[in-house]
Parts: sequence; C-alpha cells; structure tokens
Amino acid sequence: MNIISKQLAGVLMVGGLVLILALNLFLIQPISFSLILIGVLLLTVVFLYNPAWGIFLFLLARPALDSFSETASIRLTEQISLNAAAGMGLLAIFLAGVFFVKNYSQIKRIPLKKFWFFYLAVVAVSIIFSIEKIISFYELLRLLSILSVFSLAFAVSRIEKSFRTIFYAVLASAIIPLSAGFYQFLTQSGISRTVGLESRIFGTFSHPNSFAAFLLIIFALSLYFFFYYQNNKEKNEQEKNKYVQYSLIALFIFFLLLATFSRGAWLALLIFGLILGILKKPQILAYIAVGILVAIIAFEPIRDRVEDLYNPPITGSVYWRLEQWTNMYALFQERPFTGYGAGTETLVHERAFGFYAGNPYTHNDFLKNALEVGIFGAISYGLLLLAVIWKLFFNFKNTAKKNTKTLFLVLLALFAAEIAFGMSSNILRSTAVQWPLWALIGSALAIPLIESKKTKDK
Repeated sequence: MNIISKQLAGVLMVGGLVLILALNLFLIQPISFSLILIGVLLLTVVFLYNPAWGIFLFLLARPALDSFSETASIRLTEQISLNAAAGMGLLAIFLAGVFFVKNYSQIKRIPLKKFWFFYLAVVAVSIIFSIEKIISFYELLRLLSILSVFSLAFAVSRIEKSFRTIFYAVLASAIIPLSAGFYQFLTQSGISRTVGLESRIFGTFSHPNSFAAFLLIIFALSLYFFFYYQNNKEKNEQEKNKYVQYSLIALFIFFLLLATFSRGAWLALLIFGLILGILKKPQILAYIAVGILVAIIAFEPIRDRVEDLYNPPITGSVYWRLEQWTNMYALFQERPFTGYGAGTETLVHERAFGFYAGNPYTHNDFLKNALEVGIFGAISYGLLLLAVIWKLFFNFKNTAKKNTKTLFLVLLALFAAEIAFGMSSNILRSTAVQWPLWALIGSALAIPLIESKKTKDK
C-alpha cells in the first residue's frame, strides 16, 4: 500500500527539513510558521510511505490542535489567509487524491459516495449565488476534507483488512484534549461566559459544546471496546481485565461530559443510551436513570441547567436559541432556493442584525444548511444522514458476528445522538468532531467487505 519507497521518504524528510532551516536563516518567519511547515512535512512523508500511519497522525493531530489551528494562520495575500486548520484540510484532500490515483480501483467501492457527491454538488452550486464566494469555497473544501478522511479510513481499513488502526487513532487523539479538560476542571480555568456557571471545560477545542461532541465519540468507542472485551474475556486470559479498563475510561469521559455543562450533549448521551438499551441491553436504561438522578440530586449546577430546560429564564440560552432560529428561518425564507452561500451564516447574521448583535451562529445544522445552501442543501444533507443511518442499521441487522453487530449498533446510536446534538448546536461546523466521527464510520463500513472476502478465501 506504500505510495513511495523508504529511501525516497528519507530523502524527502531530510530535504524538507533542510529547506525549512534555509527559510529560517534567510527569511524572518515566526516560529509558528516553521512548526506548521514541519508538521506538513511530517504528515506528508509519513502518509506517502505508509497511508495507514499517515491517517493515524491526521486523526491524532486534528482534535489536539483544534483551538490552536483556528488561530495560527499564514497570510497569502491582502485578502486571503490560510489558518492551520484549513491547511490540514487541504493537505488531507491532496493526499487523498494522491492515494486514490495510486489505488484507483478503491474509488468505486467507497460507500455512500453518491449521497456525498450530491450534497457537495449542491454546496458547489451555492458558490455561484454566494454573498461571499471565497468563504463558500473554503466551506466546500472543508466538507471535501471530511469526505477525504471518510474515504481514506474506508480504503485503508479494507486494504489492511482491519479497522483497528483507525479506531486506535481516534482513541489516541483523545489523550491531549481529555488531559486539558481535566486540568481545566481541577483549576476551574474553563470558559465562564455562561450565566450561573464559573467554569465549563472545553479541552483543546474552541467551545465546550464541540468538546462535548468529541467526548461523546470517545465515550461510544470506549463502550464498544468494553463490550468487545467483555464478550471475549473467557477466550483470552491475557486480556480478560481490559473490559474493566475501558469501563473506567467510559466513566471518566462521562464525568468530563457532565463538566462541559452542555445540555445538548447530555440529551445526545441520553439518546445514545436509549438506543443501546432498546436494541442491546435493557439494563442500560436503568443505569441511565440512576446516573441522571444522582447527577441532578448531587450537583446543584447540573440541577440548575436541567431546570432551565422546562422553566427557562428569559435571558437564558433556551430562549435565545428559539429567537435565533426564528430570525434565521426568516432570513432563509428570503432566499429559500439559492441560499446565501455555503459557510456564510455568520456573515448573513451580521449583515441583517449588525456586528454587535450577539452570537451569529444558527445552532441548528439543518437550518444552517437551508440558510446557506437553500432547501436543496437541507434535503441533500438530510439524505446523506439518512443513508448513513440506514447503512449502519442494515449492517447491524444483517451481521452474524456478535462483536461486529455490537460495533454497528454503537455507531448507529452515536451517529443518531450526534444528529440530535446538531439540532441545537454547531456540530457540522466542527471539523475536529467530524473527522473522527466519519473516520469511524468509514472504517466500520469496510468490515462487511473484509469478512466477505475472508469467507470467500476459505
């Protein structure tokens, strides 16, 4: 699967480092610029030599650098600048292109590609009608980066005949964000912009909600490995206690989820648990009920956040969201077919209500798509999500192996929970959440093909 040889990889690495050193000697550049160049060089060379390890590094780096990557930027022209997040996305697109040129036969096997292409085609057309074409083009590239990661995760897993590399990469990517979040909890150094809360942890992300959406992914993955090792503990004595380790990890992440004080994440976690409880173990429903009661009774800030849902203060975020949806829906009705252009929601809000009118984000992924890309954008996005739900459910129902069945159920519950979370937050906008989520789905969808191939070989 290597795209270049070991010798060429070494030459590229040494040559690249020499070039970066020369740039530092002859041109005055900030240290962040050199670090970005070294990161690009490392990701490129590792990916070209071993795509599996390359995508591992991509998934490892993106969540850990989320907040930093959005602020560190390079100015290309007077009007155009490129931040590290966008640069990483462009690199992912480029390397995915190189990979599929070398492995052209893999393209036709990529699942859900028709739904992805339909959605991206509608987004691309929106650039024509966009009120800010550069922003819309950036958004198209961002979405292409998500498709690239999804496609690479599928292809690499299929070629390697294993999904473990991708899954362990996503788990490893949580080490730095979780450590940062725990430190913020201990030192009470989180975000304090929410009325009544002194600190909401956000890890390495730009907002607690994005961090919570990422934590939900890691929680689901930890739970899958808990079920996996619980099922296999009698077969493998050496690993019989790993299910205990993963249960402790899941409990720790559950604790951090509470500390984000993200009610959308709590609701998503409840939906995740309900699906697992109904389709796998009814006892999970009891655990959820007990956990909710203990959290509400024991922690006053959590109790206050829950009470705000059914008795919201007029200055709270519940009323604000209802007002925001009303305002943005009214703007959508002015351009229902063309929209204002992909990625322009904040610009639309500022033009309509002024720069100082408060938070400009829609906080609803479906309404965001409708506003930016028109009714066809919302429809194409909805069809993509439904196609994923159906694919995961189909594999869950038609898979005989117990562990594989559990995996598809966990991913089905996770994806449904993230969709629900996206109805009140900006989940689609968070690339650092979308990359690991779609990587897991892409890798998992390769499993039926891997197992089918193994059956035929026998």
